[in-house]
Amino acid sequence: FFSIYNSMSQRATLVIALLLYAITAWFSEGYHHPDEHFQVLEPAHYKLGRSAASELPWEFEAQIRPGLQPALAYGMIRVAEAIGIQHPFIQAFLMRLFSGWLCLWMFFSWASWLDKQDSFSAAGNKLRWAVLLLWFVPYLSVRFSSENMAGLSFGTGILLLLHGLEHSGIQRQPLRLVLAGFLLGLSFFFRFQMGFALLGAGGW
Repeated sequence: FFSIYNSMSQRATLVIALLLYAITAWFSEGYHHPDEHFQVLEPAHYKLGRSAASELPWEFEAQIRPGLQPALAYGMIRVAEAIGIQHPFIQAFLMRLFSGWLCLWMFFSWASWLDKQDSFSAAGNKLRWAVLLLWFVPYLSVRFSSENMAGLSFGTGILLLLHGLEHSGIQRQPLRLVLAGFLLGLSFFFRFQMGFALLGAGGW
């Protein structure tokens, strides 16, 4: 986080944002949409041997939903239990915190990139304040949903793509371009509807 900020004011803004998103993650119990529970946590509990396949939504038998995020939830639950966190509500909080802080990292990384662009330099600080003061941004950012994970992968992939294309010839950064391609592909595996966004990115 802190490596992308030079001024104390930017670091202070980041610390405030981290605390705000942590508080939001703690108080955002339940789910914003039923899919957040029944398409992510329930399949993860099936993998853990705590839910029967007959209790899962019809999409499970039809195999029409991505399995990447339930696998991620399964891994996070396993890690939480390995360090002694057994309470499911605390485990869900950690997933929301993970999502929220990842969103912050992406938003602030975009702001840092905008700071360096002559045409958009003023937009960086506006973005930082927007993710703090627009109430729905923290609220939605902490949801451990496929929309968030797909959006994070896509947004970070586009940012890496821009970084990788800033130079030409021998100075071009192929590793960033490869990682950008990986993340853009990952966004599709989190949520298949991201195919439309990928078509737009490819056309651009």
